Amino acid sequence: MGEVKLFLELAEKMLTVLTKVSFLLGMAILLVYCARYGGIPDGVSVGDSLRIFLAVTVFSVGTLVVYFFLMCLGISMWSLMFWLSRFKRAKRYFFYLRMQVRAIARKNTRFWHGPSEFYRNYKRHRSFLYHFTSPVFTPMLHLLSVLTIMAMGLYIHEDYVFWYFKFTISAFLLGSWYFLITFNRLRDAQMDLVFSDVKTITKLRTEIRLSNAFYTVIVFLFVTLSLGLFNSTANQTMRLLGIRHDNATVYVRETWSKVLASHGIKGIESPLESYKSRYDNVTVALSSFGSSVSLEFHTEGESQTLRIPATEVLIDPLTSKQK
Repeated sequence: MGEVKLFLELAEKMLTVLTKVSFLLGMAILLVYCARYGGIPDGVSVGDSLRIFLAVTVFSVGTLVVYFFLMCLGISMWSLMFWLSRFKRAKRYFFYLRMQVRAIARKNTRFWHGPSEFYRNYKRHRSFLYHFTSPVFTPMLHLLSVLTIMAMGLYIHEDYVFWYFKFTISAFLLGSWYFLITFNRLRDAQMDLVFSDVKTITKLRTEIRLSNAFYTVIVFLFVTLSLGLFNSTANQTMRLLGIRHDNATVYVRETWSKVLASHGIKGIESPLESYKSRYDNVTVALSSFGSSVSLEFHTEGESQTLRIPATEVLIDPLTSKQK
């Protein structure tokens, strides 16, 4: 019962942190997406506000799922490294890497503070004060990492190797974030048994909270920006909500047809009586959202974005489904 209770407490804390982070990133993704296409449309009604909340919620759930499965893959990678570190050859290799890192750190110290005689070429042995145990549900996360690899092979097809390198680094960072949160949680639980000074305990717990918050922000921002989740998640969510349409046909009235022609965007004559011009392969970035529509026209390898009143445009989204 004690292990189950600890599992539920840890799952609750991690879910709370991930939900807050993903919700904030969802708001940021929505703002960035709207900024790309001329900002939030005018005349947003109460119903549109609900659509905004729905979009942010979908953003949050989508990014939360991506973070979770990447974290599972990173946990398996770190566990594999810990397992390999038991072998003699792997120990020598990890020891060599540790010495190289210490040499780089020593060079940086000399660069910023000048040469000094007061440094050691070895690390003083210190006893580990805490008892660290891996959570009982870790094998389940390893199983989910296998599903992550299978999903990568089936659904992710990138044409350059550097993207997969960023994917691996992101998984490593999220896995290290999981172990950091777990380790700090165990430190916080055992601190009263290790130290007797109240000031020391208070100081260490403040450092734990700061390190958790700082590392969480850095890791999630890096993963979001490096993998392009702002663009891909936003586009996919807008398509799911019916706000975005790719390769759609758009009919525009006479006044705004002249405006588009003045910018070098020429359409063909519309068969509809009330509309002057017709434009094919248009990306409708924001529709059914406020009193205006954001259109992205693709001409000769360039893209031009224009916001047009919703009453001046007729969108045919069926063409995007047929193609």
